[in-house]
Amino acid sequence: MRDQAAKLEQAAERATDPAERQRLKDKALRLSEQSKKEANVASGTSIPCDGPAACTGR
Repeated sequence: MRDQAAKLEQAAERATDPAERQRLKDKALRLSEQSKKEANVASGTSIPCDGPAACTGR
């Protein structure tokens, strides 16, 4: 997933259309954030949560 985010970021840098550049950057950022979350969950440093109500009692 990180490789895919890096490729999208590179494609954004090459894009000539500003809207396409922004779309690719946004998608790369979402993938990067998702990758970090999954890495944290896998390493046990983060507990996934579906909102404040689900996270109480930790």
